[in-house]
Amino acid sequence: MEVYITAFVLLFALAALDVYSGRTSVSRLTLVVGIVLLVLLIGLRWETGNDWSAYLDYYRATQSQSTSTFEPGYRLFVWLAQRAGLDYTSFLTLSAVIYMSAFGVVFARFRHPTVLLLLFYCVYLLGFMGTQRQTLALGFTSLAMLKFYDRKKVSGLALVALATLFHYTAIISVLAVAVPRSRLSLRALSAMLLAAAALYYFDVVGAFIESSLNAVGGGGYLVRRVLAYSAGNDVFLANNFGSLMQLLWLVKRLALVVAFWLICSRDRPSLDNYLVNLYVLSVVLFLITYKGVPLIALRGPLYFAFVEIALMCLALQRLGGWFRRESLLVIGGALAAARLYAGIMLYAPDLYLPYKSVVTSVDYARFTY
Repeated sequence: MEVYITAFVLLFALAALDVYSGRTSVSRLTLVVGIVLLVLLIGLRWETGNDWSAYLDYYRATQSQSTSTFEPGYRLFVWLAQRAGLDYTSFLTLSAVIYMSAFGVVFARFRHPTVLLLLFYCVYLLGFMGTQRQTLALGFTSLAMLKFYDRKKVSGLALVALATLFHYTAIISVLAVAVPRSRLSLRALSAMLLAAAALYYFDVVGAFIESSLNAVGGGGYLVRRVLAYSAGNDVFLANNFGSLMQLLWLVKRLALVVAFWLICSRDRPSLDNYLVNLYVLSVVLFLITYKGVPLIALRGPLYFAFVEIALMCLALQRLGGWFRRESLLVIGGALAAARLYAGIMLYAPDLYLPYKSVVTSVDYARFTY
């Protein structure tokens, strides 16, 4: 656990330097140093993180065993890395360089990007570093959304297509091309949330998918397996959460939507409005698919929900007023620490294993250790 606390302390120090320097050059430098730190954290791990065995076994597979459900882009990436003679640690480091560089480009568009990096580490990275394919896709789609905002639709769509080659769920991020840059009216926001809540309550999407599959497949074995698989990632059922906890979690999401809309939206078209609208879209998608297809609900909206950290920073600066720097570091740091602790508890014991590849480089030695 010490390695995660150490990374938090170092990133917090870099964020403080970014916030109090007031210089763009210092912000860029702290961002780069922070990204290098996280690349090492991701790349030098061994037997650490969720889905470790599945990806390691695939990377080590022979040509005769290479058939996989993994997407073609990831399979090509692995093949090229193997042809280049990279061991698995080098491959992990290369993967981290690619997607952390993409996120770094996105964070650089905002004021105090190292604060965003700190929040990204605490809120998302512990899970992201284990799900390699979707994290690579998220890096590409985050760049695509900036392209859509800049009205560069062709390059944005190309990035979405590239992301889809690494994780098929990335195709859902094409919806960002239609997200407006202007502020949503109160009537439009209310209508969207009420409609999404109604669809969630009556499970309209789930009923439609089930009836469609039964109509096409006749309720056979394949249909039953598809329905069982799509419902297999229900995080509430898996953790034995009750109906009250479900309700509180959903209320929290709706409350954040309203809070971000009130605090971060501007009267004129802006990137702030675009981020708020992306977050609204993520919550709407989550609500309408959660009961029926939780597999989609827990993965698809994530391509939009990651903007939550940018909105958190923006909200803290707006609310802080004259003390915006203190607000960013004190309140933002406390929120980040709480999310880091929750993340460690959520992914334990996957995150407690030592970073063996920091001190050893031979697979036999790692196994013996």
